[in-house]
Amino acid sequence: HEKARGIHAEPRSHPDAPRLPRPPVRGFKPETTLYRQDIAGALMVTMWHEVSMAAVSSDGIHALRSFLSAVDEAVPELRAAAILAEMGDGVAASAKVLESHVGWKRLVEAAKIPFRGTNATSVEWRTCRGSTWKERGLPCGLWALYHCLVASAPSGKAVATLKAIRSYVAHFFVCYECRRHFGSLTFSLEDDASDDDAVLWLWRAHNQVNARLVVEKGSSDPAVPKIQWPSIADCRKCRNSAGFDESQVLSYLRRWYQWNAVREPPPETPAPPTPSAAPVTPSAPVVSTGLVEGVGFAALVGLLAYVKLRLVPPEKQKVHTL
Repeated sequence: HEKARGIHAEPRSHPDAPRLPRPPVRGFKPETTLYRQDIAGALMVTMWHEVSMAAVSSDGIHALRSFLSAVDEAVPELRAAAILAEMGDGVAASAKVLESHVGWKRLVEAAKIPFRGTNATSVEWRTCRGSTWKERGLPCGLWALYHCLVASAPSGKAVATLKAIRSYVAHFFVCYECRRHFGSLTFSLEDDASDDDAVLWLWRAHNQVNARLVVEKGSSDPAVPKIQWPSIADCRKCRNSAGFDESQVLSYLRRWYQWNAVREPPPETPAPPTPSAAPVTPSAPVVSTGLVEGVGFAALVGLLAYVKLRLVPPEKQKVHTL
């Protein structure tokens, strides 16, 4: 059974092969806030990795262009328009661009999708960070991306956005079993279905996938088990005696996934200053033993005297002899 892990897919194993128990994960706490960097990271990886791997047909090109158009309409900040512009007009122009895997990857990189990480193979997941390097990541990020696109689609466009997502998954998702199962989910939305109908359909589909995966050992991060969500802890009003209150679930999904409500990532931690640029605090000088280890006493005294001369105004300086 193939399962997408980050940008990797695990090889098929024999159905009778024994499953080893997974060790418990200690000290890991999943992030409970949704950050934009995970949504952008998922778009970066699926464009850079999954599209470049696919044998693209004319139907696939239509699916790709429709998906990118839906992304641009819902969340222009993800810069899907930059990719579309480089693909040119029509199927023939797009096919030519997609002929070169290296050229396509460079095109995606040049679009400047606002993800965090050095490149598409080292995306920094925050909400979707797993308990180990191979857990969560891209599958979690793709769900966040899809929910965000449907919840953020312009008025009257959510159903069309959902159809674009389904077509894109059918042509480009690298996990064959996941792709097949997602495509098999009953899609009963009519042309006159509302935006709310589309938001709720994707939520139900996500929970159906979770229900399938929860019984497959080793299919999810043991520190973040698959559940029917939102949980009571996440949305107490979303539950009632019959199960879910879908009107409350809809409000929760829009609060959680609309792009304007998704949290900006915190600023990246700046690199520590070099010793020459480090500020000196006159009232509380601190000397690291690591810095002076092996330095003679006379050299240390000379260094402190130099610092004092630099800090004290000339008219207040006194001459000291050692």
